[in-house]
Amino acid sequence: MKFKSLDEFLEAEIRKPIPGTKLERKDNVLYWFYTPRAFRKSLRCFCGLLRGLRENENVSATYCHC
Repeated sequence: MKFKSLDEFLEAEIRKPIPGTKLERKDNVLYWFYTPRAFRKSLRCFCGLLRGLRENENVSATYCHC
């Protein structure tokens, strides 16, 4: 096992995030931000339902349940 605890894993993710992502921890809540266009292969979203969304179209933020 690479990390001895969940806290150790989260701290490593916060220090060195995956490109296009940012993890923040505030008290007992984790916030994960991502910019799909910054990934090696540009995406609009992780969700398979929205990957095909055209560049000039948007979806309501209430649609996303990530």
